Amino acid sequence: EGEWQNDERCGVGICSFANGDVYEGEFAGGAQDGEGICTYKNGDVYTGMWACGKRNGEGECKYGDFDPASGMRSYYRGGWKDDYRSGVGTMIAADGDRYDGLWVCDQRQGRGVQRYCGKGDRYVGSFFKDKRHGHGTHTYSNGNKVRDSRRFSPASHVV
Repeated sequence: EGEWQNDERCGVGICSFANGDVYEGEFAGGAQDGEGICTYKNGDVYTGMWACGKRNGEGECKYGDFDPASGMRSYYRGGWKDDYRSGVGTMIAADGDRYDGLWVCDQRQGRGVQRYCGKGDRYVGSFFKDKRHGHGTHTYSNGNKVRDSRRFSPASHVV
């Protein structure tokens, strides 16, 4: 439902996909492009910018998972590139753990802060391929600090 030009979606509209996902927002060249909201069949809801049919630019995603103990579901706000979390962003897990920092292709990569809600600990440092890597400091809830320099084996650097 919406506007069409040269047999392609354009302007503002709503599209219900065969897989159960529903997108409402701007289209260009037949694809999601501009601001829009997509409600996915799995319960995820993305609100933000799109380009060429993919999440690109600033946006937020509320994930379909739910933690009965915390009453929360996971949430990400920040940069996106080609449907992946990329750039600066914040992820809050359903259990309350929180990461603020850099992302590349849906993985923590570069400088960031990981807070562990259940323990009260936090790690400030570098990440590579979603794991601690390089220099960082882990501060425990009792105030004790451990500074370390973690490195992956050369085999783990293979992309």
